[in-house]
Amino acid sequence: MRTRLEGLAALIMLGFIATAGMFSANIMPVLVSALREGLGYSARDAGLIGAADVYGAAFGCALAALLIRKLPWRATAAVMLTAMILIDALSTLWGGFGTLLPLRLAHGLIGGVSVGIGFSVIARTPAPDRGFGVLMLIQFWLAGLAVMLLPRLAAQWGPAVVFLGLAALSMLALILLPLVPDYPEQPTPPLAPRSRARWNAPLLLGLLGLFLFQATKMSLYSYLFGFGHSLQLSTGFLSAVVAAAAWLGSLGCLAVVTLGLRYGRLRPLCVAIVLAVAAYVAFLWCQGIPVLFAAAEITVAMVWAFVAPYLFGMCSSFDGQGRMAAWSSFFSKLGMATGPALGGVVLAETHYERLLWLAIAGIIGSGLCVAWPALLLDRQRAVQA
Repeated sequence: MRTRLEGLAALIMLGFIATAGMFSANIMPVLVSALREGLGYSARDAGLIGAADVYGAAFGCALAALLIRKLPWRATAAVMLTAMILIDALSTLWGGFGTLLPLRLAHGLIGGVSVGIGFSVIARTPAPDRGFGVLMLIQFWLAGLAVMLLPRLAAQWGPAVVFLGLAALSMLALILLPLVPDYPEQPTPPLAPRSRARWNAPLLLGLLGLFLFQATKMSLYSYLFGFGHSLQLSTGFLSAVVAAAAWLGSLGCLAVVTLGLRYGRLRPLCVAIVLAVAAYVAFLWCQGIPVLFAAAEITVAMVWAFVAPYLFGMCSSFDGQGRMAAWSSFFSKLGMATGPALGGVVLAETHYERLLWLAIAGIIGSGLCVAWPALLLDRQRAVQA
């Protein structure tokens, strides 16, 4: 029996398919830690490996946007998922930097196409907002489970376990793929808005703010296990904290759904940015206070889940055809890729305090960038009300 078009089961299956292509970013601290501790990579090289995966995904999403209307989405997704499984399997065999870097770059590019396909199909469902909400919840809960289990397994069996975990998720998505309804493209209404996106200063500042926000989050998140170990915290404790942060971070998504634009964008964003700065400052003073470390990481995760949807919505509000949503995804993934690479250079193995000051500067810079466009959109909404 075929799943109904508006069924929750179909949205969950689509969520797994869209998640598989980008899951390496959700478990970046596990991947970086496994490369550093299991294969002896430097912080710089491990960060570059993680960054290559996400940079590839950014350009893969752009490629999917160009090709999605020319290729059958289900067959293309099947090919992409199969290729990802193969590359993850090869990654367990070839651990040298010179071979692993291009392998993960290729994995990211293919995964980005898979993510782009998943996003495009979710957009065809009767309730796309609901579909994207289900997708984010799946990402948070799967990430929490992965960071709880994979570090312990990697300590026993080596870093290959991380790549096998990614392959298992792609295999699950491949199994679910035939069960997803076709979701034909929706016809364009004859009176649809024809306004073109305007590349103006507020939009560019919004995209820059989104880039900085994602890069800041990933710059510390990618090295969170190493930072915790420098504070004499155990891997088990760190896994539990990151898992709890991922699960509790989903409350940020629910807060966005609950609040909507009731208080505009500027006020919620200002409160969230202040909380993020406070959390990063708390990291500076958490030596010998594990509870403070846990509270800071949970706060950052909840802010991340809360702010990102607002920034996507803000940037998407600058045109009437959804093209800025695609560009927002591109800038977001560029930021997520730049964070591990820049963090590895700044960290230089041991300078975690310097990395934290970079995070504080980045989150403040992001807040300054998005304040003006958020204010303009709030004023425009007030006039139209």
